[in-house]
Amino acid sequence: MLKSESINEIAKALSSCQKELKDVYKGTKGYGYNYAPLDKVYDEVRPKMTKHGLSLTHQKSYNADNNTIELYSMLMHDSGQWIEYHASLPFVSMKQMNNYQASGSGFTYLERYQTSAIFAITSDEDNDAQGEQQTYAPAPSKATQSDHTALLNEFKNLCSMYSVDAKEFIVGKLGEEVYNDKKLLYKEVRHYMQKQDILQADLELFAGIERPAYA
Repeated sequence: MLKSESINEIAKALSSCQKELKDVYKGTKGYGYNYAPLDKVYDEVRPKMTKHGLSLTHQKSYNADNNTIELYSMLMHDSGQWIEYHASLPFVSMKQMNNYQASGSGFTYLERYQTSAIFAITSDEDNDAQGEQQTYAPAPSKATQSDHTALLNEFKNLCSMYSVDAKEFIVGKLGEEVYNDKKLLYKEVRHYMQKQDILQADLELFAGIERPAYA
């Protein structure tokens, strides 16, 4: 994750913004789970983001070497400070869609997923990404490797916001055996991502950040 030399102002603005945001996952019925369409996420995020001097832009690209679609999101603040986030997914074909439509679906998923992660809101009832992109083979009933990768990348991005190393955080909070067990790691990280308030508090504590006192 790239960022400006200082992020104190953008971090305070983002924290204030997150306190006012609500989860928006109840919306569209997907493949066994409910999720909020991208426009509903922005309906919740945009007014409060603007109120706190924040803006968000996205740059989308295709990596031919890795056959992945890439999303670079730039969160900016009126102070001139900024944080860049990155997410990617393997490009896969989708039934009844050409490659342009399939990549568009993937980009929409990434943008919704990453925007929700940046602002610490839940836009999925179930965080598994299964169903939004699929191969011609039957979709697996359990989370796929791409689901694991996307979730872990999101978790690492959130840790980076607090200058916390994701591995050190997991090992320190849950033990090295959890970090070394891929299935258990995914389960615990997924649980954390569903409890954004707990995750934020634990990251602040781990990073030694004191929360402001409220009357």
